[in-house]
Amino acid sequence: MWTRGKDKQQEGKFEYSLYGADGELIKTVGGFETHSDADRAAEFEQRLALSVFAPRNNETLDDLDDILAELNI
Repeated sequence: MWTRGKDKQQEGKFEYSLYGADGELIKTVGGFETHSDADRAAEFEQRLALSVFAPRNNETLDDLDDILAELNI
């Protein structure tokens, strides 16, 4: 999940915050000129996070653990 709002560090700019499945804040990134730019960046980050941690096709979580171990993650 992600949220977007006014950048708390840079007046007139926008930021997004990315949260994990447990609701814990993963990161906040600001400095975007428009809310649309912040939205696009947040959507990209969320897709990236989901693609790294979500099983694909017939993979099980055990398969994913093995893959991550091979990648030293």
